[in-house]
Amino acid sequence: MSDSFRVPPRIALLGVTALAVTALVAGPVSCAGHRQPNTPRSNMVTVAEPAAPLSATEAFATVARVLRHPRCLNCHTVTDFPRVGDDGDPHRMNVRRGPDNHGPAGLQCSTCHQDRNQPEANVPGAPHWGLAPLSMGWEGLDDRQLAENLQNRAMNGDRSLEDLHHHVAHDPLVLWAWDAGAGREAPPVDHAAFAEAFKAWVDGGAPLPPAGVTSY
Repeated sequence: MSDSFRVPPRIALLGVTALAVTALVAGPVSCAGHRQPNTPRSNMVTVAEPAAPLSATEAFATVARVLRHPRCLNCHTVTDFPRVGDDGDPHRMNVRRGPDNHGPAGLQCSTCHQDRNQPEANVPGAPHWGLAPLSMGWEGLDDRQLAENLQNRAMNGDRSLEDLHHHVAHDPLVLWAWDAGAGREAPPVDHAAFAEAFKAWVDGGAPLPPAGVTSY
């Protein structure tokens, strides 16, 4: 090649650099000659580690928070009268427990409380409405005492722990607490999470929490 067609070294270097920059901007090229799309780093997905399951003791703390809520505690009282509202006030009209926990003769709970809520009259209702027996009263108990009472068949209606789980998972009177109507506050966790926590406690051997702990 004659000197008239020789490319100066500086120009040749600039040309190679330009080709390299063009290749980087345009993206990688496959063996077939097709350009491969660049994958932005911002689109990369990070998979979070699954949360560790609650221990049986931790699960019972969730159970206790629900059982101690007014929607449950108002009927699981140790008083001779029902409690009402979010503050646990005594029932109006001097309503009493009665010999069968469903009110005295002539003023049974079913006189006003039907098997469903009555929004027009602002009266709550569910099947077999009434007070829990005094043996099932939970007022003033810490978590350990509550767990002991739940396991004691002489104090829980002669139910096994599996029976109790079925009760809290399916009984319409229990389910009412999450559909109490008239702006009444629901328990602090949803019903499915409560039933799952109860089962986790039972399946974990129903351990007793430390004394003096009260979960709200």
